[in-house]
Amino acid sequence: MAMAVNVSLHRRPTFRPVALHFQSLLTDMAKSGTKPTTRPAKPYERKLSPPSGSGAATVADSPHSKTPPASSPSPKDASSSSASASADTFPKDLRGCYLESCELLNPTIRPRAGELRDWDITVLASGKVSEADANDFAAWSDSQLESLIEDFPPGDDKRWRAEILRKTKEQLDGPPDSIGRKPKPGEGDIHIRKIPDSKYSFRLWGRGLEARRQYCLDWVHSETGEAVNSPFGSQYELWSVPNRRTPMVPCASGRLATAEQAFGMALKDIPPGQEKFVLVEGTACLFKRPGKQSIYFEVPVRPRPVNVDPDILVLDFTGED
Repeated sequence: MAMAVNVSLHRRPTFRPVALHFQSLLTDMAKSGTKPTTRPAKPYERKLSPPSGSGAATVADSPHSKTPPASSPSPKDASSSSASASADTFPKDLRGCYLESCELLNPTIRPRAGELRDWDITVLASGKVSEADANDFAAWSDSQLESLIEDFPPGDDKRWRAEILRKTKEQLDGPPDSIGRKPKPGEGDIHIRKIPDSKYSFRLWGRGLEARRQYCLDWVHSETGEAVNSPFGSQYELWSVPNRRTPMVPCASGRLATAEQAFGMALKDIPPGQEKFVLVEGTACLFKRPGKQSIYFEVPVRPRPVNVDPDILVLDFTGED
């Protein structure tokens, strides 16, 4: 989620876990001299936990992503990038990402207006709210805020509350963090490649993941473009492998898990079409199916300026002497 961040925030079906949001709040406040401490024990101990129904779909901490596909261009690449800017539906800020998660996870609950709106958005995007909590969402959301306040020194709850709400708004005003979010037509940086001997295609996308140097990968139906979960069931494996151009360079190989699997979700519990892999730029992958030819591909590496260290002289042996 992750990736509230979807409980997926993205834990389940979208971007990153609310726990990371709270950790970020606490870290920022600690840096500014506001250090949480342990309060005296109460008759009961309330712990902030993800709303019921939270799963795993996004991991929001990890920097990686970027580049153009190693295989030949796909007609769908061109069509996805030719849409006019006016049709761009990509969220303009983190709040937009969270609101999409709210609609996906809790479509019948609306955040309150006023100063608690961003807090409610964060909580609703963290995961599916139980029916019992949904019946009095305002009270339940307030209890989550109170639980977080209890991590700070006692005696100044009003100040901590204001600071948490301020930090929450500040974060949601920030750039979109879309790890795990499924792309929409026309948003750009979407690459589709057909999987031979099947009705499905790989879809790789990276919009909103540039700073993380990551891409996401899922499966879509080749005819309809509809995202599907594990169309091959358990009869497939996706591995990270040495790059075929530099096989002599040491490289750790291993079987890759989906973001949902990384959070412990069973395939049957993943919302339809929400399964995805989160891949680092430049990762070489090998897709295996029983009785079928294996498929090799490389995650793109986006072009970016090279950091220049004035104390280091760089020699280039790739050109003509």
